[in-house]
Amino acid sequence: FSQASWASFVLTDTLCEGTSVNVMANTGTISVVGYTWSSTPLGPVIAAPNSSLSSISFPSSGTFTIDLLADDGSSTSSYSNVINILSNPVVGLLGPSGPICPPPTNIGGLYMMGYGANSYTWMPGPYYGSTVSIFPQPSSNISYTLTGEDAYGCSDTEEVYIQVYPIPSVFASAPSVVCSGISNCFTAGGSLAIYVWSGP
Repeated sequence: FSQASWASFVLTDTLCEGTSVNVMANTGTISVVGYTWSSTPLGPVIAAPNSSLSSISFPSSGTFTIDLLADDGSSTSSYSNVINILSNPVVGLLGPSGPICPPPTNIGGLYMMGYGANSYTWMPGPYYGSTVSIFPQPSSNISYTLTGEDAYGCSDTEEVYIQVYPIPSVFASAPSVVCSGISNCFTAGGSLAIYVWSGP
């Protein structure tokens, strides 16, 4: 086989790890009988290494040379492109260390903080920024997902499960009519551990 230069393909310069790209061989008017896609070093996953069109996924970061070898039966043509795969940021978040109180309450609210990226989106919401303060806080158990992006648009996600105490129940009873100067009994019940009375 002789070596000729009639095959080529287009490849983006950079991608984020964990993403994929489609590549398509361009051979002009040449009738091709075989294609071979490969990578140096190994690492990218080439879905269809012997087809004119293939998807290539990049599970890890690094610099890779993608090679195409095309065969028309009497000669071969090779072409290469270099792609830089960027590392994704490592996103973390800080949330409550235990269950939170349901609304209404005069304490708390839900406060969470993300770190490890340049910009942040919280869902459900959406809320934006490295810190969020949600008030009133959720009334039932819920999961929040934080997506953080770096300056190159590469992203990572983290999830936190927020457990909410059940809404307490409380009731009170007392005589509907009382006489002045006579002591009366008031009774409280429900799912509370502490009861505080106030009034005249």
